[in-house]
Amino acid sequence: MNDDAGRRSLAALVDLAPWLGPRAESRGDGVPSGLDRLAIELWQVAPHLLGPSSDRCDGERPQLRLARDLADLAELTARLQDDELGRLGARLDEEGIRHAWMKGSAVRRWTGLRRVGRDLDLAVWPEELERAERLLLEAGYSAADWNPRMREFVRPDLERRRLVEAEHYELGYLVRPVELSPQRVSVDLVSRVAAVCSLPWTVRSGRAVLFLVVDAHHGINPAVSTRRLLRDAVRLDGLCLADRSWSIALAVYKLYWEGVQRFGRGAHQCADVAALVATASPAEHARALEIVIELGLSAGAAYVLRRLPSLGVPLSAPLAAHVEAMAEPLPGADLGPNDLGDHWPRIWGRRWL
Repeated sequence: MNDDAGRRSLAALVDLAPWLGPRAESRGDGVPSGLDRLAIELWQVAPHLLGPSSDRCDGERPQLRLARDLADLAELTARLQDDELGRLGARLDEEGIRHAWMKGSAVRRWTGLRRVGRDLDLAVWPEELERAERLLLEAGYSAADWNPRMREFVRPDLERRRLVEAEHYELGYLVRPVELSPQRVSVDLVSRVAAVCSLPWTVRSGRAVLFLVVDAHHGINPAVSTRRLLRDAVRLDGLCLADRSWSIALAVYKLYWEGVQRFGRGAHQCADVAALVATASPAEHARALEIVIELGLSAGAAYVLRRLPSLGVPLSAPLAAHVEAMAEPLPGADLGPNDLGDHWPRIWGRRWL
């Protein structure tokens, strides 16, 4: 892990936020004006942005108080998710099911970023998907769909779920609700935070409930299975993880796809990509490029990678060569589904900056 890389990439990201510059005014509580808003919008990395809760002071403005509450709940979520990774990983190992934790769970371990997500992404060997699903059901998980109006996971339409899964490369949500005592977490805190972000919490019968959510993948996209990722997987801290190259490729893939197709999504993943690249070698960069090309994201990856120097991460020779090669399209080339322009202004909710 390299905690410094995570801190540097996030510090640079903060400086680049359109509403918050490096000399942003502080309002007397030691936190620049606008950083509280940024922490709420980038809730996945709020603990890293705001620092430890011991830094709190009396008289904090309401939005900063809410942002700190969010960061505290995010920290607790990450700890409980980490416990679950160990529990499920041990059971998968016992059953001999080939697997690897990927995306956010792997990013946290490779970079030291104090980040959290809504779900735990699990790659399994395609032929072992049914065994993995059965193990998860036996471990207390059940099929569920998210109801955004109720802010709850609810019983799914199993027929629709079956039809979607038949055409998709992952199972639908598998969810295990965990009820926590008031001594562990305040119901009032959960209610306040759940209203402003997508942390997987709710309140049931006066008790705080965390939803542990597993996304079990047998593919990376419709054309690429999990087999190669699993062949390359490594052990770290007792867990089987997607390696650095795969983690870079998946972070680039997710950032571009989310960032370019929606407004105001994915900015926290810039820190993921920057910290991963900063802690990897040029050889690992080259392998990551091979993977993103296999995933069909040659142009999209170039848009993401060309932003890294502004986040304090210089491009290695393989990455610089790829960005340069993508600058000019091939003669006669048309815009494809993975060449939809620059994601950067869109992740901030703008068409341009």
